[in-house]
Amino acid sequence: MNLYLRLAISTLKFIMKRGNKMKIFIYYGNKTEEFSSSKIFVDRLLESLKSDSRFSEVIFRTPSNTNFSHISNWRQVNEFNEERQKISKEMMESDIILLISPVFIHNVSSYMKVFLDNFALWTHVMPLVGKVGVPISISSTNGNEFVNDYLTKIMNYWGILTHKSISITLANKKNEVIESYVRYVLHVVDALTCKNFSADTSTLNLFFENNVNNFKLGHENYEKSIFNELPYGKCETFDQAYELMKNKEWLLSLYFIIFIYSNLVIWVYYDEKIFYEFFHH
Repeated sequence: MNLYLRLAISTLKFIMKRGNKMKIFIYYGNKTEEFSSSKIFVDRLLESLKSDSRFSEVIFRTPSNTNFSHISNWRQVNEFNEERQKISKEMMESDIILLISPVFIHNVSSYMKVFLDNFALWTHVMPLVGKVGVPISISSTNGNEFVNDYLTKIMNYWGILTHKSISITLANKKNEVIESYVRYVLHVVDALTCKNFSADTSTLNLFFENNVNNFKLGHENYEKSIFNELPYGKCETFDQAYELMKNKEWLLSLYFIIFIYSNLVIWVYYDEKIFYEFFHH
């Protein structure tokens, strides 16, 4: 009886504490120089997001506060070390994901590439269905479209429903222009917070259906076991899986509220002390 009471009240406290607040995960693939235009942009964006009461947490990761290794073979991809487990947990617990990369030789930065390589397994199993996000590229003058296309593809492979990518060019830009870029990104984030946010899902459906068909035909393997264990592992299309995950937290909250309400009188009668301790901790 005590175990169920602790679980139920802990869950209810979590639901009450978080409410409708959302989490944002950002990976910025660069080590910025002090006073650089890109640092000014990123700092202002973070400041605005962290002051927004709609978000319970803004997780900001960079090469400076992560420790990812270079990947040279697929065996390393399958070995989720402590660092990957920590960051994957942060992404899976987030609602919105932003990937921001500088443009280097018309490609993502080496830091961003290492980050993506460490989650290469995800491109085969789409574990982030239900998340929304946007890829953002930062250049001096050009090459943004190549980075945006690549980041969009990887985010879709991961299962993220993406807003149209954002291109930022910062050569000789004054602070007023940087501020306008920040405002536009915040406008996009506003759109992503809406429950009725929609975007073209044709590519995502194609990726998802390819996975489903491959796993139906293939022998048992590590990737197939991961996909089948996902809440949407039995879905046939991305659209079905997305709808399932979009409603998952609301249904979970409703279930526990009904569960607690229907049993609360009995629990309090048997263990009033534990009930009191949890709600007054």
